[in-house]
Amino acid sequence: MQSLRDRREELGFSQTAVAVAIGVSLVSYQNWERGVAKPRENHRVRLEKVLQFEEGTEQAIPEIQEVPEVRKVKIRKIPQKMEE
Repeated sequence: MQSLRDRREELGFSQTAVAVAIGVSLVSYQNWERGVAKPRENHRVRLEKVLQFEEGTEQAIPEIQEVPEVRKVKIRKIPQKMEE
């Protein structure tokens, strides 16, 4: 099965053009191509149409890769400068 990127490039579409046609942000589409996230059902159906995949070709959408956990950092207040 072709990857999203390969299919998009084969059709001559930019990532931006595909994102606009589907109705999602560029970052969302890029995350789908990289396997960081998967599209919801309504977006998946639009994606299949835009990239001209056969219906139900979820195999083109990469498996979600494990994203490292982000560490929480405690932010300290900066003391106000004392007036002279």
